[in-house]
Amino acid sequence: MFEVFSRILSRKFIENLDRRLKLAEMRITGEFLGGLLVIMFLLSFLVGYLISYNDIGGVFEKLKLRDIVLDNFTISKDIIRVFTGTLLYGVLIYIIIVLIINGIIDIREDKIRRESERVLPEFLMNLAAGIRSGNIVDRAILDAAKEEYGLFSQKIRARMKEYYSGVPLDKTILRLSEDFNSVLIRRTFVIIVEGIKTGARLADIIEKLALDIREIQNYKDEISTTLTTYRMFILIATVFGMPLLYAISMKLLDVLYNAFSQLKDINIYAGILPINIQIGLPSIDKEAFLYFAILSIFVTSIFTSKIISSSENNKAMFYRNLLITLLIAYVLLYIFMMLINTLFGGLNI
Repeated sequence: MFEVFSRILSRKFIENLDRRLKLAEMRITGEFLGGLLVIMFLLSFLVGYLISYNDIGGVFEKLKLRDIVLDNFTISKDIIRVFTGTLLYGVLIYIIIVLIINGIIDIREDKIRRESERVLPEFLMNLAAGIRSGNIVDRAILDAAKEEYGLFSQKIRARMKEYYSGVPLDKTILRLSEDFNSVLIRRTFVIIVEGIKTGARLADIIEKLALDIREIQNYKDEISTTLTTYRMFILIATVFGMPLLYAISMKLLDVLYNAFSQLKDINIYAGILPINIQIGLPSIDKEAFLYFAILSIFVTSIFTSKIISSSENNKAMFYRNLLITLLIAYVLLYIFMMLINTLFGGLNI
């Protein structure tokens, strides 16, 4: 059933989805997941419609929507509420669903990539030693793929079966490079293929590759350590600065709301000032501003987590940072609100 709905999506998108699932070693097809995404999209807006129609949580009531009066007709606030709520809730729910699904795939895929890159230098050293000992390349590859390398060895052994079934060795190794979502592994196997074709001293090339990869990995660790200060600054600004500013703003808005509610409607006429000024209640109260703060923190946390994680090229880190950032930011927002209300409770008029 899900495969039927996947036909709505482009074939390129389905193929890319199927490739990601294979890289993540997940036993479902791109058509199945594509159809599931389409169904989730429709259900998201259905749930958004139900939430906005019943105004669950009283969000739109606190926003104090008004009818829009045009020349020939009037758009009622109920229609505005349902349309806006369906759109906003539907998009928000679908974004959360996509983040969860992408998170599961990316975390699994990234775990395989990092584990494969970790064992790659040792595999290459074993391969170089096997070639030096007199083994032919295909036998040396199988011997170098030891059991302790886990999924990395399993993929190598699976591809080498294609070689013994008649596929040329160079094509087998190039296909193997496509089984890992890693530029480092892909380029390593391409260099090995070029070494086989040119008849160069393959063992020396492979050993030099292993040493260079270890050096690159050490450099990446040093760069990551250097960027820690900048990542911490961005993270603190999001999880500490934003909740504090929103908590202060909500207290200020609460004070102004209470003050204006006691002033009733006061008109200052042109005899006193050159313009007419009417003092009334603000169009948005503290609770409505709280919803805005929650949504703003959510959106900002997504970009913050993306910026922090991009420096490490680690997809799994993005979702981990997003979860931690949202948790800390929302907890601090609640703490700051309670603390400011306690310290400055006397400001309420």
